Amino acid sequence: MDILDLKGKTAVVTGAARGIGKATADLLALRGCTVARLDVEAGDGVTPVDVTDEKAIDAAFRKLGRIDILVNNAGIALRKNSFDITREEWDKVLNVNLTGLFLCSRAAARS
Repeated sequence: MDILDLKGKTAVVTGAARGIGKATADLLALRGCTVARLDVEAGDGVTPVDVTDEKAIDAAFRKLGRIDILVNNAGIALRKNSFDITREEWDKVLNVNLTGLFLCSRAAARS
């Protein structure tokens, strides 16, 4: 039995337009998985969805049906000294990195 054979499985990868998310989505597809690529940025084969938008996330996951694998990869980082970060910037990081993870995990669990 090939433990990396993912034929018949459905995966969602957030932050899939580039970098680690794109590489992960590509690998899952290579192993036979049907992959839904979500990202705030549109790209080749990527559905533009903001992980902080609860209604958009719920709608995207409802369209997909059953989810076998969720890769919560979407995230942002601030490249500056902590004492220079504004409250608005901090809130955006928390919304993407924590709230987005929660919303996607909840939507996947409901599937």
